[in-house]
Amino acid sequence: MASVNTLCKSVPNVKNTVIKNCNLYSDKNGVKHIRIQARPNKWHENDCPFCHKSCPVYDKHSSRPTIWRGLDWGGILVEVEYQTHRLICPEHGVYVAEVPWAYPGSRFIKDFDLTVAWFASYLPRSTTSYFMRVDWETVGRCVNRVLHNLEPERSRRLDGLVNIGIDETSYKKGHKYITVIVNHDTNTVVWASEGYGKSVLEKFYKQLPPEHLSEKQQLRVNLIASQNPRLYRAYLLKEQLRLLLKLTNVDEAEDELKRWLWKASHSRIPAFKELYQKIRRHKTHILNTIRYGMSNARIEATNNRLSSLSVKLMASETYKICLIWCTLYALIYAFHFLTES
Repeated sequence: MASVNTLCKSVPNVKNTVIKNCNLYSDKNGVKHIRIQARPNKWHENDCPFCHKSCPVYDKHSSRPTIWRGLDWGGILVEVEYQTHRLICPEHGVYVAEVPWAYPGSRFIKDFDLTVAWFASYLPRSTTSYFMRVDWETVGRCVNRVLHNLEPERSRRLDGLVNIGIDETSYKKGHKYITVIVNHDTNTVVWASEGYGKSVLEKFYKQLPPEHLSEKQQLRVNLIASQNPRLYRAYLLKEQLRLLLKLTNVDEAEDELKRWLWKASHSRIPAFKELYQKIRRHKTHILNTIRYGMSNARIEATNNRLSSLSVKLMASETYKICLIWCTLYALIYAFHFLTES
């Protein structure tokens, strides 16, 4: 059978912790509490909360102990108690020493913060605060602590983006909007910012890594930028054109296309000057593609099927039969396309 000390040690749910004592009591409102007196073991009692290195002690233990709230045990409030002290880190300065069971600056154990963050991702904040017996603002602070710990580099959300959705929604009276971008492939929010319109989307596109390059590829691009500015300028023109063709707003796409054409015509790169002439001739068709979201891919696929069908039928009695079959196939495909539309 497990001892009381073993049961209490499982509350912080972390290693490097020593349990000294525990007490069960009721407060003036009749709510039961279990208070666990704990401390870090001697190898980790002077760790910096940021770099986790052992540092010199700055002052003695505080006279009043610090209390951290834990997850409830069947309606009993769980608390962890420890007399903290400060240390001086050569890199970060004077801070309260790290405790293994809580995030820096938190008055809750790590499991509590993680549980609140999980509830907040699926439930309204008011419901989460009511269920966890904390106030409304505390929920937000718990989420921030967990977010910085679990996802220190949020830019990784933008890696591998292919299909995205963009929406603007009002979050406060007085025309206060927030722009949200969702990854359709994973059904998760990858980016959000206050405001709406072109300026906000420009901030998003600037954060996108070029073609989602790896670190080694990005180093190569930086090397090209420093040693071959002309080649790097060509690379940027290619990237700008690629992102331009992903726009869904025709007016915005037309403005961006005008700017791109001017840059290409003044790039002093023969290949882009030639491309400038072609895109200028087909500018209307390019904008129509963006406006209607359609391309000639379906027509090309039909042509390929008709070509393969004609090759198979060339061995027939006459070429006229081949033409009849091709015409019949084209009519059937056109009727199928119209019924789908």
